[in-house]
Amino acid sequence: MSQRAGIGINAGRIRALGSEIRGGEAFHTGCIPFYKYFQTAVKCCSQGGVRGGAATLFYQCGTAK
Repeated sequence: MSQRAGIGINAGRIRALGSEIRGGEAFHTGCIPFYKYFQTAVKCCSQGGVRGGAATLFYQCGTAK
């Protein structure tokens, strides 16, 4: 395995689109805006000036029983 790897994030606990925040004072915008922000943050980083940043975003679909 390479010594220089990207980062990994478990995005499975992000609120769903329209979920109430602070008892309904605000509503969540869903996962997509977070994913776009994450992508932008990774793209602005470089790995030693040699190549762009690398990342993996994990999102669990459904629930395990």
